[in-house]
Amino acid sequence: LAESGVAPAATPSDIGQMCDLVFVTEIADSTFRESVIGPTGLVHGVSAGTIIVDMSEANPSTGIELAGRLASKGVVWVEVAVAGTADDIRDGTATLLTAGPAHILEQIAPILNAISARSLRLGDLGAGKLAKALGSSANAMATAVYTEIMLIAKRSGLDPAGVLAALPYLTPGAGSPPSSIASEILTGRFDTGVPINIVQNEISIAMQTAMRVGAPAPLLAQVQAAFAAARYLTDANGDAADMPRWLAQNAGVVFLPEEDPSTDADETDSSSEDDL
Repeated sequence: LAESGVAPAATPSDIGQMCDLVFVTEIADSTFRESVIGPTGLVHGVSAGTIIVDMSEANPSTGIELAGRLASKGVVWVEVAVAGTADDIRDGTATLLTAGPAHILEQIAPILNAISARSLRLGDLGAGKLAKALGSSANAMATAVYTEIMLIAKRSGLDPAGVLAALPYLTPGAGSPPSSIASEILTGRFDTGVPINIVQNEISIAMQTAMRVGAPAPLLAQVQAAFAAARYLTDANGDAADMPRWLAQNAGVVFLPEEDPSTDADETDSSSEDDL
């Protein structure tokens, strides 16, 4: 970046002095705090009117706390949680879940629009990250459920790809299975490109919120336990698909590429058949 003419900064404090719009993308609470209020953190360089965009993977409560710490300096804090993959961001097709002052989000909209197809403002600080955590948790639970169904089908002598293709008709209104079931589980690839620690962090946020508001989440706790166990697999690769890999190995099931429903599932449209 420096070779392209971008001025390098040695510390977050330096960034705060040079920029009036700062994006923070730390993935852990500890480094997030360090970058904002540490000895060389943003707090020592920012001035009134600076906008900080929290795109971190930290707990929503941490962002709210840090926003309060910087409010006395006149700093404005907004939250932008990304729903999508790194490829989605590069392609500009991600969905952004935003929170914070609406007029500030409108002010930085041209920048956010460059990396997303849509932005959804969900309310006050914390709302965007919590919504993302709940969505990730729902996807993790669905992946576990559909993987177990595929394992039962396989052990019972059924064609997992055929069962997967039939499920939307057998469970109308239940929604579609996660795309990873067909692309990563039934093919035996087990590589979604999503780090397992990111998913575990999202589930932790959802579970902590559940405890705080008094909403029991026993099923989510079981899924989190499965993710934790999967990290000890000898062939774990740090991907979120290690969890279904762990389920498959416990069931003694091996999925092969030929079970990929995109290559061998047969579906017949009765409307195209001749009347008998």
